[in-house]
Amino acid sequence: MKKILVLASLLVIAVLIFGLASTKFPSNEIKVGAILMLTGDLSEVGQEMQRGIDLAVNEINSTGGIEGKKIRMIYEDQGFMEKTKIVSAVQKMVNVDKVDFIFLDTVEAVKPVAPILQESKTPTLVLWDDNNYLQTCGDYIVGTGFSTEKTGEKMGEFMYSKGVRTIAIVSSIDEWAEIVSTSAKSKFESLGGKVIFFDRMSATETDFRASLKKIKDNNISGIILPIIASAPVLFLKQAKELDVNVPMITGDGFNDSTLAAAGPTAEGLYFTNVYAEQNPLLEKALAQYKKTYSTEPALNVFMALGYDGVLAIKQTVLISKNASKEANKDAIYAISNLPLSSGINLTINSKKENNRTEIVYKVENGLILPAE
Repeated sequence: MKKILVLASLLVIAVLIFGLASTKFPSNEIKVGAILMLTGDLSEVGQEMQRGIDLAVNEINSTGGIEGKKIRMIYEDQGFMEKTKIVSAVQKMVNVDKVDFIFLDTVEAVKPVAPILQESKTPTLVLWDDNNYLQTCGDYIVGTGFSTEKTGEKMGEFMYSKGVRTIAIVSSIDEWAEIVSTSAKSKFESLGGKVIFFDRMSATETDFRASLKKIKDNNISGIILPIIASAPVLFLKQAKELDVNVPMITGDGFNDSTLAAAGPTAEGLYFTNVYAEQNPLLEKALAQYKKTYSTEPALNVFMALGYDGVLAIKQTVLISKNASKEANKDAIYAISNLPLSSGINLTINSKKENNRTEIVYKVENGLILPAE
């Protein structure tokens, strides 16, 4: 009888243990994956985004988390938009880490993984940019950044406002540059300007002299330059060598680092870039940044874009209670008038419309200053 009772007891315990092991209890944390350019040509951007994310996460977690749940960040490096790294990182985050949300930095990073994100129903926020592709790639992927199409339009409109009536477009062969170039061309021509020629070349091109010679021979009065990484520096130096002195506007790959590399050849250059307007949330984030890292951020706005991504997730979870991935997705579209450290109030609707537009800067006396 004792043996029977012992066996019965062991059976009950085994059932209880198995039952407990197989029960899915709600997680006491919110897992967020971030795939950023932490190495490579735009590593400074990725590193500032990471610091902004960490500042916001530490701030939230130190005050009890979101309704008692702490945020846990999982980072992966994608290099300079390396598709194989992005795919591997997303597969790991979805299948192994089982994250609740993912941050990607650019729309270009979304394209190789959009089907995975949709199939796994993983809410994903794109922090830096936004374009029309995000309206068609699935409802789990949303941009909180700046419109690429509107940036191109801004370039064309700005050059025309400066009295430029004939332009050359010299563009990298990549998706961002193609969108910017096409939008700039369309806007400039709609205002009455004329595009004399449109040169497309590899993103790794280092010799722009053929394009510059055509610009000089055709007396073209301005250049739109959607090229990425270190290419604008080479273009400016070669333009100086060939005595091409016309207004030029490039994109948001140009920053303090590229200015330092270009030196005096960048004087007078215009470029579009993302920005953060002064506001109490930004001041708070900057103060915490200095306290944490003992320095000022190299790129305020990218720190702010990372910080703001976490604010968007916090608001999402407050709405959804983190009940499920589908609930989180639906809650993203319920975000309305949310103050961000970059100086806007974020509203996301089901059409994923985005009017967030970059502004134009100018290099003047070796300094970067607003040009509008």
